[in-house]
Amino acid sequence: MNIHSVKTYKIADVFISMDIWQDLPSFSMLEPFACKDGEKGEQSIAVLVRVGEAVDKENLRLLSKFDKYSLYEDDEYFYRFYTEGFVDGFGEYACTCIKKGQFSRVDCTVFEGKTGAVPEMRHLLDILPIEVLMLNFSKILLHSSYVVHNGKAILFTAPCGTGKSTQASLWETHENARIINGDRAIIGKDGNGTFCAYGVPFCGSSKISENVTMPIGAIVVLRQAKENTLERLSAISAFKNIYSELTLCNLDGYAVQRAMDVLEELIKAVPVYMLSCTKDERAVEILKKAIETE
Repeated sequence: MNIHSVKTYKIADVFISMDIWQDLPSFSMLEPFACKDGEKGEQSIAVLVRVGEAVDKENLRLLSKFDKYSLYEDDEYFYRFYTEGFVDGFGEYACTCIKKGQFSRVDCTVFEGKTGAVPEMRHLLDILPIEVLMLNFSKILLHSSYVVHNGKAILFTAPCGTGKSTQASLWETHENARIINGDRAIIGKDGNGTFCAYGVPFCGSSKISENVTMPIGAIVVLRQAKENTLERLSAISAFKNIYSELTLCNLDGYAVQRAMDVLEELIKAVPVYMLSCTKDERAVEILKKAIETE
């Protein structure tokens, strides 16, 4: 027998209340973000998930197709139609609907006969556009490895395969740093106006995800090289390099502007470096010296 369920999670100081058509099994990575009964805050998002008929696209405009979803719009809303899911063969199985310029509510429809594509809470996260919702609270999602050292977050960012996980592991080995997430971090201001890195309940293939919030000590853009060099990036270079690694739909003008506003403030408050590096301890030493001097 299916049982209606309401679950609340706190991600990056934002409370996400999920009203779901049935009680889906949870998973270990999400549990540290679960709220206690009665816990709530001013920053909140309401998510309604229901099973229903497939959403009609006849009066919608196709904007773009991505690997896992297609983006449509009408005059008031954006629609994401998701393809595949837990296993191949489901085809298009769900749609999320968000009102333009207002990200505090999300309506999700899992299509009738396709609920097998969403068997657990972690699969429901796949159709929840966290990066869009966080913009309502001036927070951005950065593709990065997130480590903590001496009470500060260090974020290593670069395209896939450039060495984010390698540098994070070097800091763990040689400086006893703690890896919080191997693939993503949310960035935004805390209640005191300090830019912080927040843990998220997903981490790509790294399998490292913790719910930890720390003030940001540095953001490090990585580039592979035969020797180690470090430079403090100018505001323009920092903006370009970080923006390219944000998880963001560039077709939503409002979302893009919100992200750019956050990023402009961020690079004024936090040092951003370009580390051309090797895969050894010397890369750690040169960056550590710069951060301690800063």
